[in-house]
Amino acid sequence: MVVDDVRYLYELWTRFKQRPREQKNGFLLIVLFLMSTIVYGQHVDPSCGFDSTLLPQNFENPNDRDADCTSLFNAFLSNHLEDIVPLNATRTVKIKINVIFMQREDGSGNYSLSNDKHVKFWNDIFVDINQRFLNMAEESCDCSTSPTHFDNIHIEFVPNYVEVRDEEHWNHQNDTEPNTFDSYSKVFLNECHELASKESEYKPGIDIICTNNKTIYDNYMEHDVPLWEILDQPGMTQTYLYMESPVWYSSSASTLDLNHQAIWHAPTAYYQYLVTEGHQGGTQEEWYVKERAAFVAGSIMHETGHMFFFGLGHKDNSCLKNVMVSGGSSIRTSFTGCQAREIYRSLMTSYIRKYVICEDVLEHDIVVDPDEEWKNNMRIYSNVVVRSGSTLKISCELYLQPKASISVEQGARLVLGTNAILSNGGVCNDEDKDNYWKGINVEGNNNIPHRNEYANESYTLEAGDHGIVMLLDGSTLENARTGISCKSKTFPDNGDLWGGYVKAKGVSFLNNNRSVEFMLSNHKNFSDFDGCLFDQGWVGLSSWASNGIKIQNSEFNDLKWAIYSENAGLYVRRNSFNRNEGGGYQWLIRPS
Repeated sequence: MVVDDVRYLYELWTRFKQRPREQKNGFLLIVLFLMSTIVYGQHVDPSCGFDSTLLPQNFENPNDRDADCTSLFNAFLSNHLEDIVPLNATRTVKIKINVIFMQREDGSGNYSLSNDKHVKFWNDIFVDINQRFLNMAEESCDCSTSPTHFDNIHIEFVPNYVEVRDEEHWNHQNDTEPNTFDSYSKVFLNECHELASKESEYKPGIDIICTNNKTIYDNYMEHDVPLWEILDQPGMTQTYLYMESPVWYSSSASTLDLNHQAIWHAPTAYYQYLVTEGHQGGTQEEWYVKERAAFVAGSIMHETGHMFFFGLGHKDNSCLKNVMVSGGSSIRTSFTGCQAREIYRSLMTSYIRKYVICEDVLEHDIVVDPDEEWKNNMRIYSNVVVRSGSTLKISCELYLQPKASISVEQGARLVLGTNAILSNGGVCNDEDKDNYWKGINVEGNNNIPHRNEYANESYTLEAGDHGIVMLLDGSTLENARTGISCKSKTFPDNGDLWGGYVKAKGVSFLNNNRSVEFMLSNHKNFSDFDGCLFDQGWVGLSSWASNGIKIQNSEFNDLKWAIYSENAGLYVRRNSFNRNEGGGYQWLIRPS
């Protein structure tokens, strides 16, 4: 229990105060270590964060439920225990972190960006954190689901420092709920966030709010008295230590609230830095401050772990290296395989995903084999490959990183369900083509004709069939360089794999550089577009020497070329063309 730990620390300090001053200084690092092991990382969620706890308790039989696009995820996990955490990638998933220094009106009372030592201290913290992510110590720590360990989980924190001057919120003694250790909906912390968000340096990200305690800080600054001697003063009880000393706390938020601000509280962090720096002195000062940076690094990883979807709960002290152990910040160097998967579940499905920087896709494939249906609104950071003989149905929203692709192999099927969405990361600049995702590559078989059965979603795929892409009514494909390309992803291209079958009814193709691309086909192509919207971009649909494609009852708006075709025979009926720079379609087309 936390109260028992605090009592132990208080009694230890009571014994220390009886020692000579020079001996007290010798014990300071031990005391600071104990402070970190006891009062850092408090959290209201006791869950373990293992695979068995990945669903809300009110979902009694999740596998029998219809998709609601918000919570169902166990099926994905069961299929991707090996590859939900990227393997053999060189890039990282970069998460934006704001460290907010709440200062007094005159700029005092906290870290300052004009102080080179303060900036170096915090930069060292994040270098340490990111090194730990890249070199996770192996420790099974109750994870029995293989793999039990990932040595590199390909995550990087990108810090941003923000100063806020506000006399009231600098002092967390003005918090009207001082005993509530839950950052999810705390008024005081939300007010700090609002103040910080008005600063020009602020960028959307996870907020670490650093405040101070006026009583402790002023006593220290006026009398140069360390914390353990302040506790000797009247009224400085164990409760005071617990409520007013450096208790870092956070809480996870529901995935249903994707707009919620991720925020947690690091009170009196600056006071601890002052104690470390001011009471060592001499040649050892730099070493002690470095050790303090290591403690803070472990604590940031720990508290951020709590914030991941459903919260990674505390581990007991038998897990000596685990980030989620309730003590030992400087040696928090491990996540189990179960915890790493929980983190990626959060990065894919929860409100945390909006803080991931929209960068190039990881060099890593999520492989679909056998059939799968994805029933979550998800953001993924890898490429997707649908193996021959398999079907992937996307029933909700899927957001991909720039340059990511979905590959549908020969004899495989991709279905974009009714009202489903395929898009980029949701935070990318859509006008920047470098931020487009690549799109869908569907392999064909140029040596065999199309079958009428391809139009039937329940058709059993055979080896050597054309790859199939089906987009159902109300679905959306947007922000891709080429939304659907009927050729292999490999380079150089293989003409034997040209072809592919695409059926789209009532689909919106939005802001794609090119929405659909057909290559030369040796046989009649049965692909069909009915009642679709092609809006914005360079080309709506292009076809090179592919005959038989039907385009009817569709609308082409604000494109360079609505339909661009060369030596192809297309069925173009009852379509409308509005504000297209090149007109309705390129002149080489042969409508019928």
